[in-house]
Amino acid sequence: MALAVPLSRSTLRVGGGSAFYVRHRSHFMKTQRLITIVSTMILGVAIVGCSKRSVSTDDQLLAVSYRQVLPKMLKLKPEQFHVNAGAGFADVSISGVTNEADRQQISAAISEFIKQNPKTDPIKLKFE
Repeated sequence: MALAVPLSRSTLRVGGGSAFYVRHRSHFMKTQRLITIVSTMILGVAIVGCSKRSVSTDDQLLAVSYRQVLPKMLKLKPEQFHVNAGAGFADVSISGVTNEADRQQISAAISEFIKQNPKTDPIKLKFE
């Protein structure tokens, strides 16, 4: 009976098919393009969301003018003022003023100055 069955049916197939499924190249290109677009969007949102406004030339010029105007306005020595330009604000440190009433008077005068000059950058005031 073994002779009646063709050899091709009685032997096991070795190999025969690929162990890997081969997809068309266009599928990989679409997936890669999608991953690139999504990654770029996420990176862009992260950069824009985390970035801070840089200090501009206008901010620096305003800090220089604060160094000149504020000591005269408040009748203090220029050496008592330390002004740094910020991004849309100015850091002003005043040293040598220890009396709380004087500090409140200076804070009120600076607040009034900002109200009278609304186009200027706000001042972050601290006493040392």
